Amino acid sequence: MNIKFTRSLLTFVLSLNVLVCFLSLFVGSSILAETCVQRPPASYFDSLVFKSSDGGSTSAVLADLSTDFVAHIVNRIIVDPFERSTIYLGTNGGVFKSANGGCSWTESNSGLIDRYVRDLVANPMTHGNLYAITVEDAGNLYSVPPSHRFASTTNGGNNWKSVSFDDQLTCLAMDPSNPTTIYLGAKSQGVLGLYKSTDGGNTFSFARQRDNASDFSIDYIVVDPKDPLTLYYGSNNSTGSALNRLGGVYKSTDGGLTSALVFHPSDTVYTRSLVIDPQDTSIIYELGRGFYKSTDGGTSWANVSLVSGLFLTMDSSSNLFAALTPELVCGGLYGCGGNLARSSDGGRTWSKLAGLSNAPFAIDPVDPLTLYGSNYIPPPPLTRVSIKGKKVVMGGFFHEGAVIKINGEEQKTEMRPHAQGDFYVELVSKKGARNVAPGQVVPVSVEEVDGVEVTGLGHRLN
Repeated sequence: MNIKFTRSLLTFVLSLNVLVCFLSLFVGSSILAETCVQRPPASYFDSLVFKSSDGGSTSAVLADLSTDFVAHIVNRIIVDPFERSTIYLGTNGGVFKSANGGCSWTESNSGLIDRYVRDLVANPMTHGNLYAITVEDAGNLYSVPPSHRFASTTNGGNNWKSVSFDDQLTCLAMDPSNPTTIYLGAKSQGVLGLYKSTDGGNTFSFARQRDNASDFSIDYIVVDPKDPLTLYYGSNNSTGSALNRLGGVYKSTDGGLTSALVFHPSDTVYTRSLVIDPQDTSIIYELGRGFYKSTDGGTSWANVSLVSGLFLTMDSSSNLFAALTPELVCGGLYGCGGNLARSSDGGRTWSKLAGLSNAPFAIDPVDPLTLYGSNYIPPPPLTRVSIKGKKVVMGGFFHEGAVIKINGEEQKTEMRPHAQGDFYVELVSKKGARNVAPGQVVPVSVEEVDGVEVTGLGHRLN
């Protein structure tokens, strides 16, 4: 009896050990995944997302041309307010999600009609609730079509539902004190306005801001975290004209129903980003061509430093982080170079941080030393085009699924590895030149799986 009991106990212990070892594989892999070995920046042209765990002193690559998704632009990075190891990217190829701090990524686009995500926000009070505005076509990285859809998800991007708008949607914002209140910047037939929802995006009302504004757009909206009726938005001339006299920072004190221009830098200066100090919401910082500060809620402004940039944010300790243009970082013309910079003195001086971040970037809401930055990957070059009979062979740095286009028509394309290695491949279309006369010059291009088209010069198909 004792022997049987001893054997049973031993069997139980061994089984328990096996179970523990089995579970540890998953737990251990999760831990390893969150502390995975990250690559140092290899090249400005193939690195998409960076992470720094020491406040920007050093950084490592989380996503580049070797990751399991294809994107050329990150328009928004979101750190999940409930699960800090969960990161969302709004890209020109859709929404991508990481559950392990950026070490691996999965596609989160089910139900998302348009795949170019122009803007993305997360509800800080409801887990898994995100909002986005999306664009139908993003084949040309330099000329992004306007958004016409607002999308939402309640399960962390597993499923999305979309609402269509006739007007062009340019930006998205959420009231941080009441996240069911959502604002959309919009324009249509010369009218500039704000869409507002108070029920989480189920219904929207429109507040006209200005007429005769066909060349202008609303580029950002920021809601006062302590006064939900106060919001600021930035309006710029979208055509690039020097006549930007109606551009600048607008303020509304009635929840977006009406607004007034409170800051107009100059006819040629654009406003790109604005933040409100969470400790004192009368303090506002604005970044564009110059860095400005208001200490009275936008009534008066002072030029703090000469830096110029695209994106500005602030951590819980009122440290400023900005994506600055290379020639003006550090506050002097042709200064130290680089993009991502931090200021701990209200923007008077800036220190360059590691990484090649352009815009945007995100700060961990609990650990401000953890930063996520993004970069822009230019379309890969066409390094070689050769024609043999009807066969078209193109060499370059392309991803799986890329297709050759002749005269704008997609060809049945085969991808072959090349002895050059790395990401260099050959794309082959065996009948790509069948409808081209000898000596004819036709446009030849390659379209990536995310819709980005790489166009070469006209090539003579012999």
